[in-house]
Amino acid sequence: RGGQHRGHPHQLAHPAPASLLPVGSQAPAIQPVTGGPPLPDQVAASAGRPLIVEFFETTCPVCQQAATPLCDLLLSHPGVALLAVDAVGENAAAIAGFRSDRYAGCPSLARITLLTDPCPAGQSATTPACDNVTTRWKVAFVPTVYVLDPRGVIAGASSGPTAVDDARAALDRIGTSARPSRGVLARVPALA
Repeated sequence: RGGQHRGHPHQLAHPAPASLLPVGSQAPAIQPVTGGPPLPDQVAASAGRPLIVEFFETTCPVCQQAATPLCDLLLSHPGVALLAVDAVGENAAAIAGFRSDRYAGCPSLARITLLTDPCPAGQSATTPACDNVTTRWKVAFVPTVYVLDPRGVIAGASSGPTAVDDARAALDRIGTSARPSRGVLARVPALA
């Protein structure tokens, strides 16, 4: 048991595997919203190297515990980047605090980008123009972790406490010999 149902803080629930995007399908875009000039789609920007996409919530205990193993995963797979998306639309200060509390000592910090869903599930129902990233990625529980191959195709998908171990297995299956790109992942200014 473990995992946190999105939108219900401290209510641990993971009765059955979530219906995630299928392995072998093209990953949806993740377009950051900054209020300034548009930033590139983060999935397209990582083309040519594997990418881990983690959906988290700052108050989720399993998400907090996953930070160190994710950092270790980046250390053991130097061609891989991590895109961590706050699934509930928390404010920039909460996400920056999570980053400094959980990832500050990570030697691979330059390959970690933290973003927030610009339109969390509750808001998308009231704001038709919203693009709900967590819904398009079929995130029902946090943490949810996807592994994308260098072409942006989903190579692994998992949620709950085994998500990082499942991500490691997916990276090992696809191999991670891709060379790190320089400067391809833009950072949301408030979180840089």
